[in-house]
Amino acid sequence: MFTKSTTISALAGLAAAAPTHPTPAPSPNIFSVTINRSGSPIQFAGVSAKGYSFNVNNGTGTFCPSGVTDCSTVGNTTVFAYNPNSQTLSMDAVVPGSQRAFVRKDGSLGFTVPHSGVILEGASTGPFQFTPQGTDGTVGKLLFATRGFNACKTGEKGFSGQDAYQLYALAVGSEAQLEKACVDVGFATATWTSAVPYEYA
Repeated sequence: MFTKSTTISALAGLAAAAPTHPTPAPSPNIFSVTINRSGSPIQFAGVSAKGYSFNVNNGTGTFCPSGVTDCSTVGNTTVFAYNPNSQTLSMDAVVPGSQRAFVRKDGSLGFTVPHSGVILEGASTGPFQFTPQGTDGTVGKLLFATRGFNACKTGEKGFSGQDAYQLYALAVGSEAQLEKACVDVGFATATWTSAVPYEYA
């Protein structure tokens, strides 16, 4: 016959023997990007995806179907996913098939339409080089073809009233960059652990 104390001891033993399921560590290859350019008016500004290009000071374009993802909960941050095997970059979004990032032949950075893997003629999906963030208080780094990026004024004001910039890869020179007021910048990265939108637009 089991006593109350015997039963409690047995249950405690079972609890101790039960396997634990630790929370998975965040992937270092999922990250957001900010501008690293000391003395620049866009120092620490976020890199955003909008209109199938990448910008600074012009916000993020997102779409979230009702009942699937709530865009109001994911903020205005653009989140990237890096594939170290192929040295390619994509958008971290819920949409099946993902959305690939690429560099157009004029050097401008872009990303694919949802549900389509079509890359523009002359564009390249890599190689991107990515060094993940180490410990808290540090940043990672993203390059294209071992070089940094150009931030070029569009001549328009963003949603905040600040000058908007379009982003280009320095490794791909073009007249489009020479004709604009540009500043070369670095891409500093930080591991992202929060929600993401259904898709970027």
